[in-house]
Amino acid sequence: MEKSDIVSRIIKRLFELDPEFSEETALQLELAIRKECAGMRFYVPKASPGYVGREVKRTFNGRNIDEITQKLGIHRATAYRLIKRSR
Repeated sequence: MEKSDIVSRIIKRLFELDPEFSEETALQLELAIRKECAGMRFYVPKASPGYVGREVKRTFNGRNIDEITQKLGIHRATAYRLIKRSR
């Protein structure tokens, strides 16, 4: 399995989301994170349960369950369970 540099991936995503994000700010952020977290191991879950539940509730319109499950990477049963809980 290939190791991935999470700091570089996050910085890259910031540039994708906000093209006006300055390179100087990106460099400062990268150096600060590397200094603070050097050598640490992290577990990064797919998404927090709270986020997934809120996103399902926010986007469900009664006919788009397949779109939601694909976007969030969850099963239909999970989506319906979250919808049921939110009522």
